[in-house]
Amino acid sequence: MRSEAAIPDSPVDPAPLKPLPLAVGRPEIPDAVRRVGGAQALPQVLAENGLDVAALLAEFGVTADVFADPEHLIPADLVGRLAVRAIELGAADDLGLRVGLRAELRSMGLLGYLALSAETVEQALVSLVHYYRLQNQLVAPALSQRGTEAVFGYDILVPLSPGADQLSFGSLASMLNFLRELCGGGFRLREARFAFAAPASAARFATVFGPRVRFEATRSELVFDAGYLARRPATADPTLRALLLNQVRQFKDGNDAEQIAGRVGRVLRTLMAVGRFSEQEVA
Repeated sequence: MRSEAAIPDSPVDPAPLKPLPLAVGRPEIPDAVRRVGGAQALPQVLAENGLDVAALLAEFGVTADVFADPEHLIPADLVGRLAVRAIELGAADDLGLRVGLRAELRSMGLLGYLALSAETVEQALVSLVHYYRLQNQLVAPALSQRGTEAVFGYDILVPLSPGADQLSFGSLASMLNFLRELCGGGFRLREARFAFAAPASAARFATVFGPRVRFEATRSELVFDAGYLARRPATADPTLRALLLNQVRQFKDGNDAEQIAGRVGRVLRTLMAVGRFSEQEVA
């Protein structure tokens, strides 16, 4: 088994490293906010579980409108706390999985389109790993190759955060969707591994991920045939990718003041559109 090699912190298009694996550097301090992104389906899934969505969200000072736009910013731990409370109120304990299954690369905004325009699956996944911290610093994704196996997984940087198990279930479901979008028809996993105990209602996991699902693993990750890494996504577009990469570069290389100003502006737009968060939550 090869040891992980760090991805260079560079604004240029991350080129495939030979050999894999690849990993992103871990930020030291998690962010206070995150994009709604793949959690956009949460209110719908809560309703399907028979909960009073408006009342539940009101407990946390938000409305369903906050999830109407994947670009809205929310407190980084809001989704996890909502999942914990929803399960206390009777929602299925595979709630995170059900939400994650609704996610697609486009829900990741600029980063998702950057991945979709990549010329190979490997290039797409390297982009997700390399730039993911620009929109969510609670988790750190990683890509590696071990012989004929490719491994796409992540670490939660604040493992004791509320609902971390539900976030894990949802994240791997989302990542599976991403792989299916990039690899095309016929994509199959070898194994899905979760760094948490199995929920009581675990039957759906085998339906989603296949027969090889392991809980209480070292890391939450998806294992698949490394041959998929060389596939060309149907959405590959080198011209579009160059334009998108330039935008990502500009954001990544912006000075701290510009990034803070941009974040404050986005938070304020969310507040004006959907209600209010406390100053502490968006600090």
